[in-house]
Amino acid sequence: MYTVGEGRATYGHSIGIIMQHDGLIRLPGDVGNLTTYSFPVTFRVLHDFPMSAMMTPQLTDHADCFIEAARDLVAMGCTAISAGCGFAALMQPLVAAAVDVPVALSALIQVPLVSAMLPPGKKVGIITANGERLTEAHYNAVGWSSSQIPVAMIGIEEDYHGDFSRHNLLRVEADPAVIPKMEASMIRLAQKLVAQEPAVGAIVLECTNMPPFAVGVQRAVNLPVFDIVTLINMLHESVTRRPYVGHC
Repeated sequence: MYTVGEGRATYGHSIGIIMQHDGLIRLPGDVGNLTTYSFPVTFRVLHDFPMSAMMTPQLTDHADCFIEAARDLVAMGCTAISAGCGFAALMQPLVAAAVDVPVALSALIQVPLVSAMLPPGKKVGIITANGERLTEAHYNAVGWSSSQIPVAMIGIEEDYHGDFSRHNLLRVEADPAVIPKMEASMIRLAQKLVAQEPAVGAIVLECTNMPPFAVGVQRAVNLPVFDIVTLINMLHESVTRRPYVGHC
């Protein structure tokens, strides 16, 4: 059964993703790679957005471009909105107030859900692209506080081997040999996190460039791993429910 409203140019895409134009190579599994998804998604690229603002409190000064992008995606037929950087958490309340569809701009919005799944005394581990710039303000913007939900956080700058932070996982070079080095760095970070905080019961990857390495992280520490892709998959399922086929 189909619901047909006002005619549009394209149909069949439920998820709209607001992407910053950062010139990065997006591996399969990355939020910005279409092959990551088993369903159609639509990107809206912010070509004029100043990337220097993404990891700063000044990000909200550019709310208009995020809101415009979200409204454009909704007008195209998208029924849920996400984004291409976990630090877009600061934009969550502003964009959510501007459109009439579900908005989940950062993997960090999953932290309360993940925490509720864990036994008492367990913490949610967060691996971020910048531990110095990820703040309580980001947590608050997606609806929670570290004073209420126990978390343990580590940034890529804490991998002193330097493979991950030097190439920055965000700066994938033409040399394919860089990719295993970045995965090794992600694994070291996860192992360091759980060694420092044995109470970590699950991990949330803040950075949208990290999901390609989620399998390696999970195998290394044997914990549930959540990221922007698990969030987008859940969003898609919530707005495109299908009838069950089977028998009793």
